[in-house]
Amino acid sequence: MISSSEPWIDVGAIERDLNALWREASEAEEHGVIRSCILNLLVYTSGTSESQELDDALTDITASHPSRAILIVEDPDADESRLEAQVTSRCTLPTGTRKQVCCEQVTIT
Repeated sequence: MISSSEPWIDVGAIERDLNALWREASEAEEHGVIRSCILNLLVYTSGTSESQELDDALTDITASHPSRAILIVEDPDADESRLEAQVTSRCTLPTGTRKQVCCEQVTIT
């Protein structure tokens, strides 16, 4: 997780974390993985309670539409003003003739 009390997040650190994520995934798979990003999907929510529902919806969306999902979650009840970013991957399991598809998600809170 990338955290900052400044009014910005180090975008270079996010990109380094994404590259490390894909490098680790590729090493874990015998045939490697394909990093596919057809589009960038940007989603904003003004509540942490909605973020879990959006997280579940993003799993379904990225299974059909490989993308980089950027989820921005505002927490109006937070005690202090700070930004955090978390990088995760979303992978669908291969089935029959479908190959495994992995997408990436950046969550900024």
